[in-house]
Amino acid sequence: MNLKKIFMVLAALILACGTGQAQGTLLRAIGGVATQSDDSESYNSKKRYKGVSFTAPNAEGQMLSYLILPEGDNTVALVRPDKKKDRYNDASYIIPATVSYNGQTYTVTEIGTEAFTGSHVSRVSLPSTVQYIGAFAFYGSTLEEMTLPTQLKAIGVYSFGACKELTTVNFNEGLEHISKHAFHYCFKLSRVILPSTVKSIQEGAFAYTINLQELSIPEGVQKIDKLTFNRDYTIAYTKYNGLISSLPDWITPGNCKSYGLSPDAVEHYLSSRQAQAQPVQQPQVIYVQQPAAQTVPTATPARPAPSSDVDQNIPEAPVTNANTFAIIIANENYQEETPVQYALNDGQTFKEYCQKVLGLPEDNIHYREDATLNNILAEVDWISKVAKAYNGEASLIVYYAGHGIPDEASGSSYLLPVDGVGNNLRTGYSLAELYKTLGALPARNVTVFMDACFSGAKRGEGMLASARGVAIKAKPEAPKGNMVVFSAAQGDETATEEERDYASVLAKAPHHAYSGQCTYCGHCAPCPAGIDIAMVNKLYDLAAMQPEVPATVRAHYQALSATAADCIACGGCETRCPFGVPVVERMEKAKALLG
Repeated sequence: MNLKKIFMVLAALILACGTGQAQGTLLRAIGGVATQSDDSESYNSKKRYKGVSFTAPNAEGQMLSYLILPEGDNTVALVRPDKKKDRYNDASYIIPATVSYNGQTYTVTEIGTEAFTGSHVSRVSLPSTVQYIGAFAFYGSTLEEMTLPTQLKAIGVYSFGACKELTTVNFNEGLEHISKHAFHYCFKLSRVILPSTVKSIQEGAFAYTINLQELSIPEGVQKIDKLTFNRDYTIAYTKYNGLISSLPDWITPGNCKSYGLSPDAVEHYLSSRQAQAQPVQQPQVIYVQQPAAQTVPTATPARPAPSSDVDQNIPEAPVTNANTFAIIIANENYQEETPVQYALNDGQTFKEYCQKVLGLPEDNIHYREDATLNNILAEVDWISKVAKAYNGEASLIVYYAGHGIPDEASGSSYLLPVDGVGNNLRTGYSLAELYKTLGALPARNVTVFMDACFSGAKRGEGMLASARGVAIKAKPEAPKGNMVVFSAAQGDETATEEERDYASVLAKAPHHAYSGQCTYCGHCAPCPAGIDIAMVNKLYDLAAMQPEVPATVRAHYQALSATAADCIACGGCETRCPFGVPVVERMEKAKALLG
């Protein structure tokens, strides 16, 4: 046998076997350790998917092919139909978790080798029961987005390779192994946030993802093969040079090239991580003080008992949103500046609304009274870690009540901690930096309630003690990512007491008996049309509260990858909703209001 044949045999063996740990007699590629086994038993091998097969319709009436797996535990794999005319070329498919055959119920645990190879499918909804995706499962298909199942352990070789229309992949906790070339040639993939459970990533898994802009590799990953993140396989071996938001500490600027990462990107990540541990330093701006305008900080007068049902009669929802988290910062008693009257009461009231109306567990809320700069940084760091731990499945709420200050030179805005001084930007927290941090997080959605004036004026009348006697028009900071911001006033305005009471915003939302009302819990997912139903419902409710649709709400709606107009009225979401929400009807209303 000549060398060429030897290499061909070796390549075939590698492709068939992959790497893995034995589970019974089955070779599983989850641990990064090769175990001797018959290659016919590997989910990366065509030989595994031969045996008793049958077809059955899904809930939408589409015929799907299955093969009974050899373990004898009533499990099946979805496989490629034998006849070419029966192959999966509809625009979307919803794969059921169980299927019946000859009076026996089987659980769908695998997507077989080449199941959707070359198919003209845009969306495939996989059940949570799927544990393995076989080799070439979606190779060369027109798949546009994919949410990986929560029980998925391993992705086979070339599974999503050459999916040139694939823009979004949502990885869930539980995934342990990504095989070689699993996502190579995915030209439109822009963001890869890998879960903390990933242990090994094989060679070229994300090679040729030339539009990749953000990469998060979990700190606990044990093995990454060579050239995993190379932009191409030219002689120059172009390395990934985009944003890195997480990285194991054993990858350094000195060794990163072998994994397909550029030293510049790694050095930037390490510098950013170090900078996050320290307050951001800004050039000092001195405000000229008018001689007679000095205002001495005074104690906050006691607030009279609440006179509206906004504070007194808070509706209570019989629901728990365990995947929603909030930071609430209420700054009232400043060390060097005039107090912000009633900020503490408003913060406490907002906290009660989060608990009673939105159903947040108490542990999901970080409430800070009179926060210093270090306190604010610590809370932003906490909610960032939460978002990354939940890998896109968490909703985030940020509430701030207190002083804001402007940068006279640029018009930029800063939050003022209680230990800050209005004429020293170094003691503030950049609003643009806050929005940038929140917008980059892998979250289902981010809602910000901003109750601060950024002109240098205080609420009502007068100026901050350290500010000069002229209010400055601060430029509005743009929200980032999937963020909605409620602001009580624009940069050159102050807000009335009623305008700045965000509890009233929640109170004006549809009063719930919570039967038939959306709580944005996300149980309706997944949608075969790719609609983020919870987000559409949330934006619709926010828009419906106002006399006119806010421009920011409309902009966020239009930026969604799929809107209410894409609803196919299949009703699958309504069967999964625990509150009996008429989702199809609400999609029609959202379409009429938002487009």
